[in-house]
Amino acid sequence: MTGVLGRKLGRTLLYGSLLAAGCSQQAWYEGFQAGARQQCAALRSPSAIQQCMDQVNSLSYPQYQREREGIPDEAH
Repeated sequence: MTGVLGRKLGRTLLYGSLLAAGCSQQAWYEGFQAGARQQCAALRSPSAIQQCMDQVNSLSYPQYQREREGIPDEAH
């Protein structure tokens, strides 16, 4: 139980720090990715962990920003 509470506390502190620092959108995005990676790490199956991590890491901040702003990807 301590592990789950520790992860939740860590995420809360991370998000609180980002908010207090008045950080950029990129820092928020990276903070949410870090939280998602922690959730992936809590999965039991190595294949489920890898699939989860692949999904979390599939979209870089620049790609996310382009999609959010409706800018087409240069590769297409």
